[in-house]
Amino acid sequence: MTLEEFSRHGAAQGMRLAGSNIVGVQTGFPYNISLKSGSGKDTAAIRFALNQALPGKDRKALKGIVQKGIRITYLQTQVLFTITAAPEELFHAVSSLITQAVNCFQNSAKPIAAPHKCFICNKPDCDSAALNGDGVGALYQPAHASCVMEKSEKLAYKAQKNEQSGNVLLGFIGAILGGFVGTLPNTALIMLAERHSAYLYFLIPLGAYFGYKLLRGRMGNFARLSVILSSFAAFAFMQFFIEYLDFIQLGYTVTFLEVVDWYFRANSAGEILRSIAYGGIALLIGLITSFSQIGKSNRDFIQQANANVDSLLSLHGEPPVPHTHSHTNPAGPDGNCFSESASNEHHGYDPEKPPMEIDP
Repeated sequence: MTLEEFSRHGAAQGMRLAGSNIVGVQTGFPYNISLKSGSGKDTAAIRFALNQALPGKDRKALKGIVQKGIRITYLQTQVLFTITAAPEELFHAVSSLITQAVNCFQNSAKPIAAPHKCFICNKPDCDSAALNGDGVGALYQPAHASCVMEKSEKLAYKAQKNEQSGNVLLGFIGAILGGFVGTLPNTALIMLAERHSAYLYFLIPLGAYFGYKLLRGRMGNFARLSVILSSFAAFAFMQFFIEYLDFIQLGYTVTFLEVVDWYFRANSAGEILRSIAYGGIALLIGLITSFSQIGKSNRDFIQQANANVDSLLSLHGEPPVPHTHSHTNPAGPDGNCFSESASNEHHGYDPEKPPMEIDP
């Protein structure tokens, strides 16, 4: 069963397709569903984000009401149900499970109130729910529709501004500086404990990415290339620096360049590869882990801003009611991106009018 088919089945229950998630609200409890197709069977993951961690008695009660084979995972205040069924049976099984779970939250030995604080401003009296994050890890949580739209407008404005004024040269310099900053924890460990940790190389690409952003580099394909190149440059520097500190601690008076020359003359290619293997693996893990951020372009940020608004649903399972909210115009006093009236009033959400677009 595809996401589109599932959302059509759930339309009568207020379910909607939002990006790669199905979202909905059951008597005040927001939930999101992600699907995965398998060989003859499909798997659905239903995620609730509650006000508090589920007490032990409630967990026991919840386990007692769900069908055998349904996996329940608890992560702080989140409850994740994983269910596998034939495609033609999946929607009914998921719908039934959501009803059972919410009844358990409300009527167990220690009832859990429906979450009510906005995940953006942390204030109560929410009128809607919206996705927080993206992909399969996104949470569907209570929110003020005005907060979601304001946040999306600001994100879209920043992305458009970066598209117009982002500087690839400054960004590359920032990535290099950030990559070297990422080596500092290992440097401190060497100087204080006379040892280094390969795992700390994980921080190098993260430092490079944030350095690129800090100097306002343009977010696009060059951002990814800059982070990768600067990460490997910082990693290579760190290998030589470790050898340099070893010489200094042994009492030798040498320059850094002399150590680099000695390193290549004294070690074979195989020995060099072995010495950097563990650190290189950690560096690659860091690149892979941060790749979702490193690879994001301005267009990706715009799409995420629009997806956040598109996921808005009232806590009663209907489109958000019109509302008014005042905030500072994200485009500034010149009003290039948003008019003053548009920034001070949001008349509900309109999927045909995303907060911002970038011309191809």
